[in-house]
Amino acid sequence: MKNVETAVRQFILEKYILGQDAAQLTPELPLLETGVLDSISIFEMVTFAETRFDVVIEDTEILPENFNSIASIAALISRKLPAA
Repeated sequence: MKNVETAVRQFILEKYILGQDAAQLTPELPLLETGVLDSISIFEMVTFAETRFDVVIEDTEILPENFNSIASIAALISRKLPAA
């Protein structure tokens, strides 16, 4: 799951945190509450996850609790990956 978390963090840093302090982007930072992600960026995150990890995120899984932190996004993606 650490590789998934790292990839999600990197995507957010490159797409939404340009020029800001990357150290503040911890795995548990509330991305929705702090305005890092919004409704549009959640759909961009879904597209990234589906493309990068070859998973399908169902419409019913696009919920705030699944996209409120790097850790929750990584957990959602990890649950969808085939068992190693």
